[in-house]
Amino acid sequence: MRLSVRILFGLSGFLLLAATVYLVMSHRGAGRDLAGPALMAIAAVAFGYVGLVLRAAARRADRAAGERPAPAGPEAATAIHVPPTPWPFVFSIAALALVVGAVVATRILVPLGLALFAGSAVGWYADVRRTHHH
Repeated sequence: MRLSVRILFGLSGFLLLAATVYLVMSHRGAGRDLAGPALMAIAAVAFGYVGLVLRAAARRADRAAGERPAPAGPEAATAIHVPPTPWPFVFSIAALALVVGAVVATRILVPLGLALFAGSAVGWYADVRRTHHH
């Protein structure tokens, strides 16, 4: 079973257990909260359903991959390798500067964020172009 399916089933079980405990431990009488446990149970069912769908899709993909013969020749041995690049990190710094600049210091951080954004876009484009050029 794939890791994501295990995580979804685990989250579903945890939410179902938490909903049960919440329902049992909530105050009796007029202060009893029925919406919280109901919403947790709905979330548990939803995560369980997504896990079941994902598990079925993974099994179908594994069966289809087992039926298909492996390609022979150089295309089977060739793998596209994308080298590590710092540009996604620079994009995140630019986004942080833009968001904080929009709230706190518009005149300083917004131009800095825009400059970082433009610089990282150019750098990433050059990096991808160099990788695909080889």
